[in-house]
Amino acid sequence: MPSHVVSSHAYKEITLQQLRSFVETARRGSLAAAAEALGLTHPTVWSQVHALEKVLGKKLVQSDPRGSALTDAGRDLLPLVEPLVNGAARLRERFAATTCSARLTVAATPRVMTDDLPEVIRHFSAAELTLIEMTGPDAFEAVVQGQADAALGFRPQPNSPAPPLEYRPVYELSTKLICPLGHRLARRKTLALADLANEVLVNDPASFPDDILPSRLEELGLFGPARLRISAQFAGTCRAYVRAGFGLAVTYSNRATLPDPTLVERDLSNLLGRATIVLAARPGAFDRPELAAFESAIRAGLATQSGLG
Repeated sequence: MPSHVVSSHAYKEITLQQLRSFVETARRGSLAAAAEALGLTHPTVWSQVHALEKVLGKKLVQSDPRGSALTDAGRDLLPLVEPLVNGAARLRERFAATTCSARLTVAATPRVMTDDLPEVIRHFSAAELTLIEMTGPDAFEAVVQGQADAALGFRPQPNSPAPPLEYRPVYELSTKLICPLGHRLARRKTLALADLANEVLVNDPASFPDDILPSRLEELGLFGPARLRISAQFAGTCRAYVRAGFGLAVTYSNRATLPDPTLVERDLSNLLGRATIVLAARPGAFDRPELAAFESAIRAGLATQSGLG
């Protein structure tokens, strides 16, 4: 067979990485965000999506001023291939989890331990995984000092010193407004930041990992001394105090739906942005099978809910 025929056939093979790049772009809304989530460069993700378009003969992603939007063909393709990508991630996760027996110690922040981890680590036995609850700086420092193999927490801010570790974004948290069913903000079709003015929050500035979101809320007068009643940080704590009638909450959450019928969550991510949770380890440690299995479990359990995976 002529060599150019073999090359053409090889080019037309659909690869898992092409599908992952397409699905991630669809979830994240831009090629750049997909590249960051996958740990790849922007040109690499673009070339993989473009190669998939060539194989299928259809334009799948259309760039616009806000990022990357799916075409009609892309929207038709997404529900067909997303289960394949998710299944491949779960396959790698389950296989790695059952074949590696080395103990893994992970330090995680209280927010991550309380709100995110319980449902995604069920297949790790106590002999394989040790979780240690620590504050963010202490968790990262524990990895530096060899007290933990990895740490989970908010991405270190650019203006703060970050320990010399490798940081991988593994999932994102949406910024949510939590309010009681029947509240005026629960019924409003669309929300603007000005709509929050004069409301009482159960949060305070210490509830957030940086100064940007609190400063924007403070401009609305939500953190005045007369308003401060509760200083809740975790989404679960915020829900409890909103349910009890102490006020509203602006918090980070990975939950796509809220099972409590007495509360409503409104996504404010388009107004206030998202927060990134990173998995940090010493350089080269991500090659360890047990850490790769843990990372896969986190991505499979949380990144698909948050749009990062």
